Amino acid sequence: MKFGIIGFGNIGGLFLEKILTLDFVEKIFVNDKQSSKLKKIEGLEKVEILKTPQEICKKSDYILLSVKPQDFGDLFNQIKDVDFSQKVIISPITGLKIQKLEALKNSKNIARIMPNLPCYIGKGTIGIAYSDTFEIERKDRLIQLLSTLGEVEEFEEYKFSALTSYIGSAPGIIFLLIEAFIDSGIKLGLSAEQSKKIAIQNLIGSSEMLKELDKEPSELRKMVCSPSGTTIEAVYSLEKSGVRGDLMESFVKAFEKAKFLEKEAEK
Repeated sequence: MKFGIIGFGNIGGLFLEKILTLDFVEKIFVNDKQSSKLKKIEGLEKVEILKTPQEICKKSDYILLSVKPQDFGDLFNQIKDVDFSQKVIISPITGLKIQKLEALKNSKNIARIMPNLPCYIGKGTIGIAYSDTFEIERKDRLIQLLSTLGEVEEFEEYKFSALTSYIGSAPGIIFLLIEAFIDSGIKLGLSAEQSKKIAIQNLIGSSEMLKELDKEPSELRKMVCSPSGTTIEAVYSLEKSGVRGDLMESFVKAFEKAKFLEKEAEK
C-alpha cells in the first residue's frame, strides 16, 4: 500500500509515526504547504516528500487530508482533476461533511474520522463514518491502519458534531480534572509528585474497574460511600456546588461550537 499525507501538522505527524510501523505500507508520500515542516522527516525510510497535493493523490492508495477547514477550498481546487475511483480518502477535517468530499472526481471510498489526543500513545478513540459507496473490502485495511492509534468506533455521520465535542474535547477536560486532583493532594499535605502518582493511579484503577466489572458508575460510587463517611461528604459538597451540571454544560458548549464550525465548513 502507498499512503499519502496532505498537511503535516499534529494529525499528519501522528499518522506518519504510527504507519511507519506497518509492514504492509510500502511507501508514504507527504506534502505540506510549509516546506519547513518537512525538514525533520527528510531521509526517513519509506518516506518521500512530494511538491504538490495533486502528486500525493495520484501516487497514493489511501490519502489523509489533514488540512485546516479554511484551507480545504484551495486544496480541493488542486486535486479536483485526480481520479479517486480506486483510492480511499480519509478526512479528520473538523466540520467537513462527506458530501463535500464526494464532489472529488469519481470518489466513492470516503471516511470521516475524529481522533483524540491519546492516539499519540496508541490509546485513543477514533470515531469513523463512511460514505454510502464505501467498498467493504477496503474497510478492513483502513481499520487496521487506524487501530495503531487506538480503538475505532463506527458512527452515523450526523453524530459527528457530538463526537467532536465528546471524543475530541474530553481529554482536555479530563486533564483539567486531574490537575484539580493533584492540587487537592498538595493542599492536603502531599507532595506534588505523590499527588500526581496517586491521581493517575486512581484514574486508571477506577476506569479499569468500571470496564472489567461492567457496572454503572453510580453502583461503584455507592460502594465507596459508607454512611456518614468521608467520601459521601465529598460527594455531597460537589453535588451542592453543581459540579455535575457544570461538567455536562462544558460538553454542551463544545457541541455548540462544533455545530458552528460545521456550518462554517458548509459555506
